[in-house]
Amino acid sequence: MLYSQFHIKDLGQLKYFLGIEVAHSKEGLCLCQHKYVLDILDDSDYTSARPAETPMEQNLKLSSDDAEPHLDAAHRLLRYLKSTPGQGTPYPSDGTLDLKVYCDSDWASCPMTRPSTTGYCVLLGSSLVSWKTKKQQTISRSSAVAEYRAMVVTTCKLI
Repeated sequence: MLYSQFHIKDLGQLKYFLGIEVAHSKEGLCLCQHKYVLDILDDSDYTSARPAETPMEQNLKLSSDDAEPHLDAAHRLLRYLKSTPGQGTPYPSDGTLDLKVYCDSDWASCPMTRPSTTGYCVLLGSSLVSWKTKKQQTISRSSAVAEYRAMVVTTCKLI
C-alpha cells in the first residue's frame, strides 16, 4: 500500500537503525549496540582492560565535592562494558502483551540536596519498552510521600 502512494525502495531486512544493531531469529528480535560499545572502548583505550562484573560498586554515593570517585565510577563502567559488549534487549515474537510496570523511590538519596530519586520501568510482556530514573522536584518529608510521587510520575508516563 505504501509503495502505491510513495516512491520507496525495499532495503531488505532491518540490520541497523540509528546505531542500534537488530538481530533477527525465530525467537524474535534482539537490539544491541555492540559496535558502539567496542568503539567507546577503543576510543578510551579500554580494549585490554580487566572486565568488571557489575557497572557500579554497591552503595556507592557520589557527591559534587570530589571528582575522583566520579572518574573511578566512569572507569568501572567502561570495564563493565568490556565484559558485556554484545548484551542487548530481547523482544520475543511469541511474547504476551501484558503490560507490567514497576516503580520505586529512594527517599532523600542525594546527600547534598536531599531530594528523593524516582525510578520506573515498563514492560510489554517480557520486553522492556520504557525506563527512567530522575531526582524528584520536591523534597519529601517521608518515604511514603516519596513513593507516592514515584507512582504519580509513573502513572503519568503510562497515560
